[in-house]
Amino acid sequence: PPQIDVRTLARRAEAEEVVYGRGREFDSRDRDIRYLRLSFGYPKLGDIPIGIERLSHAIYAAVS
Repeated sequence: PPQIDVRTLARRAEAEEVVYGRGREFDSRDRDIRYLRLSFGYPKLGDIPIGIERLSHAIYAAVS
């Protein structure tokens, strides 16, 4: 959602044990892109839904 501060969301996500890359980190012009990039190394298939649930908790907390 547009009202989320990306730094606040990053802190909330880290508290949920989820780390993601902010859009700026992947923009060649160093723009503050309001997207996040999800990447999965080698998780077990069942861990992906858990990570998504944790990220959703962080997003909810960041807008509350």
